[in-house]
Amino acid sequence: MEAKNRKEIERELKSGNIDWDAVVKVSTAQYVFPALYCNLNRAAFLHYLPEELVNYMIHKSMLNREHRKWLILRTTYNDLHKEKLVQLGFKKT
Repeated sequence: MEAKNRKEIERELKSGNIDWDAVVKVSTAQYVFPALYCNLNRAAFLHYLPEELVNYMIHKSMLNREHRKWLILRTTYNDLHKEKLVQLGFKKT
């Protein structure tokens, strides 16, 4: 993150004038809520956020991570299962 942007973001966070309900609503609707958490965490800005919001972000991030793991496992299983059917001479329908 550029120093200028970092200072501006930090100034806004310190101001306390952020409507966090709106931030959650918009970032969730745009599917960027987990990325918002990761970027704020990486920039060490989480201490400017309400504790309840940080806890919610952590919770949603963990759920998202578990869901991605499940999708990877399912995809891997489906690929292996499909490959086994091909080896046996069957086509998956």
